[in-house]
This record gives sequence, C-alpha cells and structure tokens, in this order.
Amino acid sequence: MQDDIPQSDETDRFADASIDRRTFVRLSAAAGAALSLPGNAFASASDAAFDDEYEYVLNHTPANYAVPTLVRFDDAAGPAAMDAATDADTRTTTEPEPAAYAQLTAAQAASVSDLPTAETFTYAPGANPFWRLGYYPLGVFPDSERCVDFILYEEMIAGMERLAEQHPDRLDFYDIGRSPGWDNALSAREDPKPVYVAELTNDIDDEESYREKEKVFCSLSLHGDERAGAEGGCRFVEDLLDGREREIEQLLDDAVIVLAFTNPDGWVARHPQYFGKFTRGNAEIGDTNRQYPIVGWITPDHYPAEPRGADAEDDQDGIDSDVDSEYLENVPDTLAIVEHLRDYENLNYGADFHGASVFSGDFVFGLISQAQYDHRQFHELYGLNRDVDDALTEEIQPQPYTSNEYDYGTIWDLLGYTDSGIQGDWLAHPKSLGGLGMTSMDFEMAQSNIITSTYYDPNRNDKQSRGYKQGIRTLTKFAVQNSDTRTTSDEFSATVETGGNSTLVVTTDRLTRSSDQLVFEGRGDDGDGSDGDGGGARTTRVDTDTEVSRAASSLSLADGADATALSVPASTHTLSLDVEPDGPVVATLESPSGETVRSRDGTDGPMACGPHVEWTVREPEAGRWTLSVEPRTATDEVNGESVTADSVDVETTAVRTAQDGTTTPDPREVLGYGQFDYKVSPFVFFDSDFFGSGDDLRALDVERDLDDFTEGADVDTASVDAVDASTLQAYDNVVVIHDDGIDDEAYVGALDEFVDSGGNLVVTDTGVSLLSAMDNTAVGGLGADATVEETYYVANLGDKRPNQPMLDGARLVQTQLWKVAGLGYSVGTEAPMTIVDRTAFDEAGGIAAGVQDGGVSAGSFIGETSDLSGEVTTRELVDSDAGAVHFVGGLFPPASQANLHPFGVLDYSPSFLGYLMMTNALGYVQTRSIEGETTATFGGESTFTVEDGVATPTLEASGSRSDDGSVFTGGQTDRVVVTVTELSEAAEVADGVPDGWTVDTDYGDADSFDAEAGTVSFGERGPVDPEADDDPLELEYYAEAPEGATATGRYTFGPAEATATVGGDEVTVEFAGTDTDTVVGPSTGT
Repeated sequence: MQDDIPQSDETDRFADASIDRRTFVRLSAAAGAALSLPGNAFASASDAAFDDEYEYVLNHTPANYAVPTLVRFDDAAGPAAMDAATDADTRTTTEPEPAAYAQLTAAQAASVSDLPTAETFTYAPGANPFWRLGYYPLGVFPDSERCVDFILYEEMIAGMERLAEQHPDRLDFYDIGRSPGWDNALSAREDPKPVYVAELTNDIDDEESYREKEKVFCSLSLHGDERAGAEGGCRFVEDLLDGREREIEQLLDDAVIVLAFTNPDGWVARHPQYFGKFTRGNAEIGDTNRQYPIVGWITPDHYPAEPRGADAEDDQDGIDSDVDSEYLENVPDTLAIVEHLRDYENLNYGADFHGASVFSGDFVFGLISQAQYDHRQFHELYGLNRDVDDALTEEIQPQPYTSNEYDYGTIWDLLGYTDSGIQGDWLAHPKSLGGLGMTSMDFEMAQSNIITSTYYDPNRNDKQSRGYKQGIRTLTKFAVQNSDTRTTSDEFSATVETGGNSTLVVTTDRLTRSSDQLVFEGRGDDGDGSDGDGGGARTTRVDTDTEVSRAASSLSLADGADATALSVPASTHTLSLDVEPDGPVVATLESPSGETVRSRDGTDGPMACGPHVEWTVREPEAGRWTLSVEPRTATDEVNGESVTADSVDVETTAVRTAQDGTTTPDPREVLGYGQFDYKVSPFVFFDSDFFGSGDDLRALDVERDLDDFTEGADVDTASVDAVDASTLQAYDNVVVIHDDGIDDEAYVGALDEFVDSGGNLVVTDTGVSLLSAMDNTAVGGLGADATVEETYYVANLGDKRPNQPMLDGARLVQTQLWKVAGLGYSVGTEAPMTIVDRTAFDEAGGIAAGVQDGGVSAGSFIGETSDLSGEVTTRELVDSDAGAVHFVGGLFPPASQANLHPFGVLDYSPSFLGYLMMTNALGYVQTRSIEGETTATFGGESTFTVEDGVATPTLEASGSRSDDGSVFTGGQTDRVVVTVTELSEAAEVADGVPDGWTVDTDYGDADSFDAEAGTVSFGERGPVDPEADDDPLELEYYAEAPEGATATGRYTFGPAEATATVGGDEVTVEFAGTDTDTVVGPSTGT
C-alpha cells in the first residue's frame, strides 16, 4: 500500500564493515548514541583480555564517553591496582573473586589492560556492578543512589532467585511463558525470554490458605522503556522480605501480592546484541499494552491475545490449540499473562505500573479504566485514588519537573487520548465477557525514561522507586481493608441518598444491541458449515466480501520531514495506522481531498514525547492518502539530554467489506476469532430486570440494579406507550435517554404536564432532542433546529461551568462523560452527543454546565416557583413546585456494532463525572463510608440562585492561556497572555501567579499585583459574547522568574478567575486552565 521509499546513500558505508547497520544501531544506542559509523572508529584498543563485544563498543565510542566495564583479576591486589591506574570512579571487591567495576574510556581501558593480573574485560551494564559475581554487599537490589544503572532483566532473575532461596516460605518466583524474542546478533538466533511472576505471602506452600487469600496484582513495566514499575517492584520485594515493610508483612496472612514482569523483550532490548535501548513493545509489536482481549472495539492492527482461541471457549489447559499462529508469534507473552491471571481465585484488585513523559505536570497520574462500573466499584476506585494521593503526598514531595504529587481521572481527561486493548481495561471488564472483573488502575510515573532511556539519574530513580513502592503498599492495604478475608471484614460501603424521591426511566427496545443483529456479508453461519462459533484463522483474504491488507514501511527523517502515500481502495471499512517514530514528531494524515483527518504533535500536551501514534479512520475516502511526519527535538528538563526523531516505522491495516450500511467486519476473518454472543442495553444501568430475569444478558457479573445502592428510592421503568400524565404524576423524577416518541404529541404533552406540575425531568443523549418539541414552565420555544446530534473523539463537556449544581462534587480535571471503546466506538469522531444551540438556550433562560463548540453540552432549565428563594439545591427543587429539566448531551448511548468487537460490548460506560451529573440532576447525594463513618459525599451542596421565583444563570467564563516557553532561568521574563473567549457578565478578572514570581505592572494590561496572594488583576472586563461575534479579549502581563539555587523547580500559573455579582451574590468562576513552567540555573541578567 505504501509507495517505495528510497534508502539513504549512507547504507553503502556498511557494505565492507564488520557489522551491519542493524547491529551498529543497537550498539550505538547502548553506548548512549555515541558510536561512530564503521570506518570511523575513535580508537583501536585491543587486548586478549577484551571479549569481542567489549572491544567493539570500546573502540567505537568517542573519547568523552565511557563504557561500563567489569574487570576480573587473578590476584587480590588487582582491583586496587586498577583503582590506582585510572582516575575513573572504581568499585572494587575481592569477594567472591578479585574484580573491579568502572566506566572506562578507550584510553583508560588500555591502561588497565596493561596490568599483568587483569584476566577479562566485559561490557557490564546493570544496577549492582557485581551482581554477575553473585556478590551483594549492599543488598540484592540496592537503593537507587548506590546503583550505577537500571536493574537489568538478568539481574532481576538472579536477584529474585537468590531471595526465593533465602525466603522459600514467603516468595515463589517462576516463569509463566515466553516472549517472542529478539534476533540475537551474537548467536544469530531468536532469543525468547521467560515472563516471570513473583508471589509474596506467608506460608506460600499452604494451598488451602493460599487459595482463600485476597490476591493483589501488580504489572511492572509493561512498556519496556518505562522502568519505574520494575525498579520499584524489585526493591519492594527485597524490602518486605528483609523486614523493612512491617505494615505490609502483617497483611500477608490475608493477601498474596502478585508482581509480574510483563515485558521481558522491552527490558532486554537495551543489550547491544538485541536493539541497544529499552523499547516500548516486544520484539514483534510496538505496544504491548494494546493487545489484551478487551470487551468492545478492537482496532484491526492489534493482536487481542485470547488464549481460549477462535471459539472463545476454554477447550484445554493452557493456551488452546485453535489460537492462530500469528498470536503465538507476536504476543505469546500476553497470551501467557491472560491465561495465568484467569487461574487465580479472589483476584479482585490490581494495577499496571507505567511511566510517563518528561513534560507531565504531576509526579504520578492515576488512570481510571474504561469499564462498566456499579456504584460501589466507582467509589472503590475513587477511594483508592484518594488513598494513593495521600500516600504519595506523604512519601514524595513535588519534584523540580512536577507541580503536584498525584492526579487521577480518565485516560482522556489526563493524557488527551484513549485507545483499545489496554491491560487495565481488560482487568476491569466483566468475567462473563472474558475479563477479570477487578478494581484496577493504570499508574503513569513522570519522567520515566521514555525519551532519554539510556540515561540513569539516581535521584530521579529513587523518587520513582519510592513512589511505586508506596503505590504497591496502598493498593495492598486497600484490598485487604475492603475485602472479607480470613481475619478481616469488608469495611467499605457506598450508598446513594435519595431523600425518598422516586424515579421512572422511560425505556425503548431500540437501544438494545445483540450479536443476532450482526450481518457478516456472504455468510449465514460461521463459514465452516456450523451454526455457532467454530474454529477460524486470521488470513489475508478468505472470501469475496471481506479483505484484510497489511503493509509496513519506514521513513527517514535524517534530512527533515518525510511523507508516504497510502493507496486506499473503495469499500474500505477501516483504515488503521500505527506510527512509531524513534523520537518526538508532528504527524499529519491527509485525505485524497486534502482534508487533515488526523494530526498529533508529539511535543505538546501532558503526553508530550510519548511518540507512539495509533489512528483509526472508518469508511475512509478512496484514493491517495498522505502521511506526513516532521521531526522534533525534546529535552529532558532534569539532565538536559535531548533526542531528535531520525526515523519512523509505519504499519497500515485496511479492512474492506461490502460497506452497504448493513455489514460489519467479521472478526474471524480479520482477527481470527468468532463473534462472542451478547445482548446489551444501557438501561441495565438503571434496572437489571429490564429484560425480565436478565439471565440472557452477557453483562456485568455483579449487582447492577440502582435500587441495591439507594436508600428509600424506587427506580421503575415504563415504555413510551405506557407513559401518560397520570403515570408520571406518581414520580418525583423522570429520566429519558432516547428520542423515541418525539413525534407523539400525547407523550410529549405528558412530559410537559409532569414538568408543569413541579416534576424533575432529566434527558440525555438523543433524549435531549425532546427539548425542541417541549413547551412547559421550565423550557419551551427552543425551535425545531435548536438541538443537533454531533460526534466527537470522546463525549465530553467542553468548557465546564463548575458552579452549576449538576457538577457538584466534580474535580477540575474531569470532563469526559462516557468511555468509547467498551461500547464499540472507535477513537476518531464517533462518540455521539446531542448539543443545544447556544442562542436558543440563552434566550430560554438556561443555566449551562458545559459548552462545546458553541453549543451547550449540558445544562438546566428551571421553572417558576412560589416555594423557594435564594440559594436552592437540586434536591430542594425536586421537592418544590418548581418544574425543572436537566440535560446531558451524552451519557448512555447504545453500543455501536459498526466496528470490530469480537468479545462483545458493554451495556453502559459513564465516567464518574457522568454518573455524578446524573445523580446530581436527580437530587441524589452519593456517600462513601469506611467502618460506618462517612468519608466523602458528592452532591447536595451547590445551588441555583432563585430571585422572585425565577432561577438566574450563573457567571460564565471561558478562555485559554499562552506564554513564551516552558523553561526559564532565574530573573528571566515570561510574557503571559490570558485570552477570554466568553464572559457572560462584566467581571473583575485576575490570574494566578506562582510564589516567587513578580509582575511589573508598568507593562501589559495588569492593573495591580498582589505578591502575597499570588494574583495579578486586570480590573473589570467584558462582557464577551462569542454568539454576538465579540472578539476574544487578550490580557497580557510580564512575570519575572525567581533567582537563586533554591528557586529551581516547577511553577504553575493560573487558573484565571472572573468575579461578578449575579443575582445579588458574589460569584467567582475559574477559567483558562493552568500552565506549569520550570525555572533552572542562575540568573541570566535579562
């Protein structure tokens, strides 16, 4: 599919070399990208004591670079003689044999080789310089400050085996499968590595006790270039076994801590005989965290590793014989992990410990899985995150490269993207659909060596190790505290307080999705003569209706930007691209008609420098597409090391079908799996009995009835046909999540009468379209065109209005409303929302909760009331004579069947924000308790302002910010611009200035600066009305960075604030977000 790409002339330089280009690149990266091209050796050191690998690396490393070297001697005086012979920092030992370690240049190595007792020189990367000797004077996995490098894979194995020998009653260490394995340049063979698991508990050989215990799973460094997980996990094991984890030791009668080293290929890749630096994926695929058999959408270029095979039935012990050979070749490690974890009993809690980019503003991110949660599960997740937040704050102070210890939310809220096939999602997905049903988290550690993976910083590594050791502790304590174990009882509870108010949900069969509705063109059965899910294989072409085409190419960025053309045929259902550069890039995908369909700037946003890009385009335009890639440079803010992208690997997958609106790609032909049976509906969120007994639903294997978590409430259901005015009058709340009946005057009239009589109506998704047809005391006259259905990358609020009561209890970072992949939607522009026209909304007196693309994504209409005045909560509205209509543009969409979803789809997938907005709109209050003591409440506090019987809108403000850069020296000036795009009232506007910075009010738009309060004020500004085509208001000021060595660190500007009197009360809203800058070094004098 790709046009041919000419090779660089530089290839010829390897024609007569002793090594090929691939081996050179590996060795070069292993030596800090310092090796010269063949023919340009910097030295010619040679000695019989040098092994072949050591001699090559040594001679092709520039003079100012050093090679980690282990020298063995044949007498005890040798190590001291080496120390005296060179000025390199040398570590010596005489146990168990005379040896010395140092990082040596070629000249220093030649000097040491002259010592008569020097026997062998070995290239010796690793944390403990003497681990190859079995010598551990500072411990098996020493503290980071005492190490010379990252822990090696082989070093981990040797160390764990040693600890298991010393503590056989508490540690079991074994392998569960193999990786694909790199081609080993030294042995000229594939070299698969074992996938290891370490289990920690008391009396580990007591099978009955082991089976009953709560299991806590920790996946360590699933991305091989994110070392924090394995570094912290190894040290945690040793600390616990050596008595330095007393609190956790006391839990081992009730818990088993399972630590898995889930990507050996990405770990060993740093060795010169493999790849020369840590890699994100294994030896065959670019990303090992996209290959899990999740429920919902799976992109066709992934390898969802389902060990049950094509029929998704467990036919035998281990990996089934009907697993396609492509999976055995590409993801044997993932197959082994999935198979192994399914064998545990009482495996209910877990986390995947990752690393993040160099520009993340928080030390650790906690990512909430894309799964289907009930009330307790939501609160377990957020209770766990609050515990982690507290624990990290206590253990780790903010670092120079971060502004906070911890933040948590959805992947999109924190990192700005989402995807399918993620391990944490699979862990959380229902057991009945192949997942594990766990309470699980993904953690992302800042500065975890994605870019500068050859650099070891002891201080940073120490903070990362301590951070993730604290994460393992907190997860283990939380698991035991919230489970019934042999010696503990579940102390956790969560409820919804309703005040006795009742709710009716208006239902429809139209939102039901089942596998029986799928049409795989050209086949009435499984294609093998059977009626069910039989065997199948992943092939390039299997019949006349479905084609799968795959291609791979590489782009060279040595001379700047490059591009490749993709020929996309007609009737292509899905085009998937996997773009894997070796550094930060700006990538753009352009359609044949010239439209930029996808783009990614690898130097911008919280995941800056995370270069891996995956794109999916459904029903792409036929013709010539163009992928353009421009190299960028990123600099590590701690060590100053920079990286520039030099090349890009591109893999494309195109799936063709009849594309007549009735066909879905057959997963057997694209992925090698038969379609899993399912029947789902978003109404399961409200009532698991919606389909009668619910026994035929392949959905959550936990309680799914809202009644189970409410106190004194009734949640009933009724179809559109059963709704009339008298029926509705029996309820306090009515919920509608669809537009069925929009043309039925009697039905719409009954809803109007319900609102007119003081009822509380909540509409979501296409149910928002009902607003155009309604005419009641709360909302009317919007017009037929006032609502429009739009699609987005993910359903989100856009600009939030934090004072709106539907957002009571929401955190600043939360904007995503529901999660796309589990419901079958791909990441592109498929997530549906129904948006209300902003002008019509304002004219009708609406009170916005979110504004998206000039429309309103969520909001409220409040009818007149004679009962209330002043500040009024949503529950007080429900209990009053004031009719109210609340809406959320996207919350409970039906599952999509348009994309590949071999393992079924979920019933529903609201985020915690979405769920919170629903309960707030109903006037409910969520509570979380431990041992009967309430620890948190959500809702019931924020208020509407009612004057003369009418609810008035709150102050609304939105905007953005920009400045001169992200890194400043002491005394340097930063020009900051706060752009106000909307301001509903004239208001006092100010911005937050970090401690230590000063503002010169003689320049720019600042009226005053309060250093103690940390605010720069601009006086009264606005209003700014984008609907009236008002130009944005740009407010400029100049801030000077603090000076001195103690001023080095991270500083956060913002958020901006607008303050005005609305409805007789002073209201302040935040807008424009925040920006974190780094101050380093001495004053520049400018």
